[in-house]
Amino acid sequence: MPNYAIYDRTSGEILRTVSVPADAIEMQVQDGEQYLECEAQPHDKIDVATRVVIAGTPPPTMAEVMKRSEKPKREPFVELRAKLYPTVGEQFDMLFKAIEAGQFGESARESQFYKRIKTVKDAVPKGEISDPALVYFMETIPDAEFVDPSMQASTTPSANKDAYAYLSRLAYTRKRKDKKK
Repeated sequence: MPNYAIYDRTSGEILRTVSVPADAIEMQVQDGEQYLECEAQPHDKIDVATRVVIAGTPPPTMAEVMKRSEKPKREPFVELRAKLYPTVGEQFDMLFKAIEAGQFGESARESQFYKRIKTVKDAVPKGEISDPALVYFMETIPDAEFVDPSMQASTTPSANKDAYAYLSRLAYTRKRKDKKK
């Protein structure tokens, strides 16, 4: 029984392969399709002008897919260090405290990192959050990185009314960014 590739008449993309008697192939072909007697694979293509099979790249085997998805083996010391290091948040907190203590010199307090973290720490003081404005923002603003271009990096809210204004600007900026998407 002959093998046929049924392909798109325009693009040459092989839609399916069939093995049927020669007198039955016409019943397999639909509008916009053409057939060619050949040993083509589904990943091959047909040159529409010359009606020649162009070999394509076969899809990866399951073993190849699994091999690609495996994590590369890491050295044992890398695994152990990863387990022993503090979380990224804890590392940033340690860095902030070191800058605050002057361990990197006074110029470190002029960095964007320090100013941004200091602004947030001042806006949301340590302890229970009882200020209604801060409770509102904690409940209504989704986790995200807020960027407020109109906010000067050196601005440090000094009281909760300033924190409310600061967080309002952040929330407003977030809403504007969401509308643009």
